[in-house]
Amino acid sequence: MAPTAPKNAKKSKKGQAQARPSSSKTPPSSSEPAISKPPIPGTTNHAIRRILAERFDGRNTYFLIDWYPSWQQDNSIGRRSAIRNEWENNKTNGYTHRFHDDTVLSSTNPTQDEADERVKLMLLNASEKFLFHLGLDKHGNYSHTAQTVATRLFKNSDWQFQDEDQREIAIQLAEEYNEPAPSAAEVLRRSYIQMRAPPANPEAHANGPYGFLRYNEVRLRFAGEIDDTKNSTDEEIAIRPSGPPQAFLRPLFDPAITHLLKPTYTERNMWKRTKNQKDAIEQLATRAPYVLNHPWGMMLVRIFCGSNRLGVLFDRVALLMEDGWEDRTRNEFLYTYMHEYAEWERRTVDQVMLTYLHTRSLVRDHIRKDEKADREERGEQMEDDDSGTDDEEGGVDEVDG
Repeated sequence: MAPTAPKNAKKSKKGQAQARPSSSKTPPSSSEPAISKPPIPGTTNHAIRRILAERFDGRNTYFLIDWYPSWQQDNSIGRRSAIRNEWENNKTNGYTHRFHDDTVLSSTNPTQDEADERVKLMLLNASEKFLFHLGLDKHGNYSHTAQTVATRLFKNSDWQFQDEDQREIAIQLAEEYNEPAPSAAEVLRRSYIQMRAPPANPEAHANGPYGFLRYNEVRLRFAGEIDDTKNSTDEEIAIRPSGPPQAFLRPLFDPAITHLLKPTYTERNMWKRTKNQKDAIEQLATRAPYVLNHPWGMMLVRIFCGSNRLGVLFDRVALLMEDGWEDRTRNEFLYTYMHEYAEWERRTVDQVMLTYLHTRSLVRDHIRKDEKADREERGEQMEDDDSGTDDEEGGVDEVDG
């Protein structure tokens, strides 16, 4: 069945449907290029903007298509559909306006990629997934066993003893406690399990608050990589700092980390305490870099610190990265986010990127507000500094702390 001509069309001499020009606009002059009009409502030809992804199922190749916007008749959407209700709500709440003869969505609206609701959702989702990686639920309670989390976090290939003397100390301690001789990673796993169930008053221990740890005298070194494309030499790994197990484990037990999503947080106060959270999250980069091997860890740290600041922190602990690590790791955690929250088929990666950039900017704004309030409380002045630039492509110009 041939498509019906829209109401604003008139018949030409040959009987062909032609769009009637808008009476409210002056035709463009000969020096102005003609503006390309959108497809006539009711047409079925949709233009392809670009290919987003390719998939092969063993027999056929499929492409994920990003279509240009197309006009559709109301009956093809459904008068009671969720998307139609969203549109009606936007009209009711003043997020639309008239442009020429159309009702159009305003540039600032609740469905845009930078909308506050999307930003808050991204921060909450990234925080919740990171806590899950650490074996915690959103209330800060452990939902996975200590053994499960220890096995997940501490890979044998990522750890080494500071030297052979430290290995011998670990073996002697294992014999004393009737345990098998441990690898460096196993020392961390056993220490983590102990820290999950500390004595009633660990601060009162004769050897300090971590004296109850069986292997607290053993010095270890992180030998893993944050950047999968980097393959550090033995000499490069040897200059990384070493320390006892608790030095690498303490950040995981910081209340600012374990209570990222306190149940008392509300819409009004969820942005508070960001400064304390930032300080704790920076400790992850220098003391617990192994959590950044996972996309959720990298995403959360990047939201609070950014890649410029993260690079500075990596330099402090001699973690070397290959050129382009910022883009590679960002691509990984953005697609992980899209896949986890079913946004792969709904929003493109550059749209999710806008949400991420705005999330990071808002977090930093609140961190600066907290810092300013702290300084004012102490009677100090906080100097404005607009000399820096953002570390993420496409972001707003700002100083990276």
